[in-house]
Amino acid sequence: MTNESLKRPRKWVSILVEIKARSFEAKLLLACFLAEAGFGAVVGNKRMLDRRWRDLPPGVWFEKSITPYKLKRMFNRHQAGFQTVCLDEEGLIISRKVYTSLRMSAESLAAVSRFFCWGQFQADTVAQELPDHASKLVLTGNPRVDLWRPEFRVLHEDTAAELRTEFGDFVLILSNYANFIDDRDIRTLIDKQRGKNIKTAADEQWLWDLVNFQTHVRESFEVAIKALATRWPERTFIVRPHPADNQNYWTKFKQSTPANVQVIYRGFVTPWLLAAKAVLHNSCTTGLEALLVGQVPIAYVPFDASQFEIGFSNAVSRCVSDLPALEAAIDDAYTNQEWSGRAAAEATAADYITAMTGPLACERIIAELNALEIAPQAMAYSREPYSRIRYRLRDWYLQFLDWGDDNGLSKLLRTDPNRMKLSFMRAKFAGSTLQEVEQFIAKLQQKTGRFQNVRVTQIDQDMYAIYQ
Repeated sequence: MTNESLKRPRKWVSILVEIKARSFEAKLLLACFLAEAGFGAVVGNKRMLDRRWRDLPPGVWFEKSITPYKLKRMFNRHQAGFQTVCLDEEGLIISRKVYTSLRMSAESLAAVSRFFCWGQFQADTVAQELPDHASKLVLTGNPRVDLWRPEFRVLHEDTAAELRTEFGDFVLILSNYANFIDDRDIRTLIDKQRGKNIKTAADEQWLWDLVNFQTHVRESFEVAIKALATRWPERTFIVRPHPADNQNYWTKFKQSTPANVQVIYRGFVTPWLLAAKAVLHNSCTTGLEALLVGQVPIAYVPFDASQFEIGFSNAVSRCVSDLPALEAAIDDAYTNQEWSGRAAAEATAADYITAMTGPLACERIIAELNALEIAPQAMAYSREPYSRIRYRLRDWYLQFLDWGDDNGLSKLLRTDPNRMKLSFMRAKFAGSTLQEVEQFIAKLQQKTGRFQNVRVTQIDQDMYAIYQ
């Protein structure tokens, strides 16, 4: 590494990204704010940072969750000079009954310096169950919410215009209900989490009940999508799968639907929301984003979901429970009818989300990081010899194991039945390039007039140092 500016000692924050389409841009935005405040930030694929953390300068380790099984890693990093902070990316769609047992423990919360909360509801949920560590909780909001605010929403207007040109008026249907398609998927998850996030028979039963609920949602959406596409053959319906969805399911689904239904998972979701004529979901966080970027999110709720306490995104949406009401809601969206429930929905959202107005989530987070004692460090990261070849060989090996699993050879190959498939990991983070990171920062500079001295250097595959 020859960049002398990058080698200058500074306080470093290492920021993990698990699902690219969900949070990569938001983490890059946070990194730019950090650079402007004098920090250095390393943003990258969670797989890569977890693999190479020992080669990064000690500082702040910015986690996306603190599930109990991460305790050993947190301890090892603490011993190496890192302080852990966390902002749980799943901190909005939570169940009071199981959130603190599945997503954290008293020990893992005690091990962090700060636990950043989306808003008051999440903070109250954690404090109620783990009151001894309530002092760790800080209301900051999430940088994802910053990107939904008007001052940064402009970043996606050009892409939204391109989507309107490509597809015309369309209904965007958000999926979060197709990740567990058969019992084998569910049993694999339970076996993997047993003794980690699943500790009791009640935890396991709750998960089975949740999967059964998702199955009912999926089946209801299948019927509704086909009915809507038949009702309006002149309208386009675009289904956006969740990164964790079973992609084979969507391939088969498309084969059985009318021609005006498309299944597309491409790019970041915000421009799709801005371009859509109507947005349809069920208990999906992106329904909240749709509200905050000016859409009227429509929640199709054909049966009660209250037992799972996952209805917050539904609570900020126009809820409909049958097909005639769904058709009426879509018609209203196509004719730009005002939604009388918007003010109440925005007030509800404010109970769950900090930083919808006032200081940005990025600014609130940096204020907390400034309060930590962090020693400036020089960046001395060096890429492993032949790293690209090593990563490619490893991926080929994982691909071979996936093939073995799919063809009933897992016992012969002695593969771990609980391992995460390469296809699933790639669906979450399919790769990145220095060019796209540079383009995002350049767009930030152009649209906001800020971050003019921020620079980026790629230090490894899917890993970027951002500084000034």
